[in-house]
Amino acid sequence: TRRSSELIKPYLKVVELNKDNPMRGISRQLEGVYYFLGTAYYKLGKYEDAIQSLGEALSIDKTDADAWYMKGAAYQQVGECDKAIDSYKQAVLFVPDFKEAYQGLAQCYKKTGQANSVAYANAMVSYSSGSLDKAISQLETVVAATPDFAEAYLGLGLAYEKEGEIDKAISAYRQALKIKPDLWLGQAKLEALGATQK
Repeated sequence: TRRSSELIKPYLKVVELNKDNPMRGISRQLEGVYYFLGTAYYKLGKYEDAIQSLGEALSIDKTDADAWYMKGAAYQQVGECDKAIDSYKQAVLFVPDFKEAYQGLAQCYKKTGQANSVAYANAMVSYSSGSLDKAISQLETVVAATPDFAEAYLGLGLAYEKEGEIDKAISAYRQALKIKPDLWLGQAKLEALGATQK
């Protein structure tokens, strides 16, 4: 770990040098530095520092799924499952087949006693692993039990689409958006398929 601490020093120097830079909020390089710091702190077991650095990275690029995932993992390590869930959810919005993020979600949902959400996250692990039939079956069970679960419908749409069942995918995306109209991935998927929201 002393070696790891030494590796962090040059990155901390870059952060220090850029603290008053008016362009720091849009610097991709600085975002990368913060991301590296966050992952390094995570590996060192300095989870609060990791959360802080990853938050800085995300303030520059809020679409960085890897940073959201690492932030979720750090929150999970300090026992803040609700914040971990929020971070993992962001990660999978940007990378819908992010297997590790769904695994993190499943663990946190289990810890917080959300059985149907555990089933959803496990179904999305199946989807991310390429087990589409299994994912569809699991997700159909989830939406039958919880008909207002927008993310489960979104997942079902993704799985149907990958299976080539476009009409079913469109229907699932529309249902997801009926429940949660600001689910931008559902909107984007419908547009990509040439369908309307209805």
